[in-house]
Amino acid sequence: MSQIITFVAIAAVIVIGLTIAAIFIRKYHIKEKIHQMLSDNFGMRGSFINEKRFQLRGWAGDYKLSIQSIRIPESEANKEEGNAIKFSLPMVNPMRKCLRIVKEDTQHPEINNYIPLDKLLVVKHDMGDWLKINTNDLVFSSLVLSENARISVHDALKNLPHGAIMYIQDEELACIIPTLLKKESQLEGFYKIANALKDMKDELN
Repeated sequence: MSQIITFVAIAAVIVIGLTIAAIFIRKYHIKEKIHQMLSDNFGMRGSFINEKRFQLRGWAGDYKLSIQSIRIPESEANKEEGNAIKFSLPMVNPMRKCLRIVKEDTQHPEINNYIPLDKLLVVKHDMGDWLKINTNDLVFSSLVLSENARISVHDALKNLPHGAIMYIQDEELACIIPTLLKKESQLEGFYKIANALKDMKDELN
């Protein structure tokens, strides 16, 4: 009798283990598929280990585009780092112009100051109080944020369920969002972010 009980217990453990493994494998393949869809949209290539470790390189229009997972501070009090995704376009910036566009996020307050500026000037705009814009050159910011670019930035950030920061600093035009790509429904928002960066880059050419 005891042997039957032992056999049943071992079989139950094996079945449970296989079920859990199957669930994890299925979730992995779903996430891999979503990242592949993101990659295919921009004709990108790269590596995918998991949603916390990936790097893709391709094109947004005529511009080189990089999308990768990064780690950012969660808060000043909490020294641990959280997961985020970074979209980046290279640029030439010999005059070291800076621009920072922040959709504030109470759950990720550190994103608000992720890109510090030496000389902080407030850019007035009509896109809503939820959006904070700063620069070290108001003429430069007015050039980059043309009407078309403002529409794209507003469209990209308005409906995000979390905060984000777009910025120009050194040789980089980028956007960081404190989230991971886990659902297909997130893709449209990601496409809009890349489009907004492309429209901002257009204004610099």
